[in-house]
Amino acid sequence: MDVVTHHTTVSGDFAMTRSQWLIAGQDQDGKPVEVHHHGMEVHRRGEDGTWYFFLDHPFGADPTWAVSRPPATV
Repeated sequence: MDVVTHHTTVSGDFAMTRSQWLIAGQDQDGKPVEVHHHGMEVHRRGEDGTWYFFLDHPFGADPTWAVSRPPATV
């Protein structure tokens, strides 16, 4: 698995990251398979200072979900 972190925001013991990831392998017939997407993750810093995944949304930052203009709110 290859992961590129495009953005990180830290607040106290929490951090939010936006990533792009790729998993490459083979299917049951030996044919190459790739799965890739853009994710959003929330991390929490443990008492020992190590960062741990707290929440993982592997498809949460897909740029195709963006709208050109948000709908009007009342």
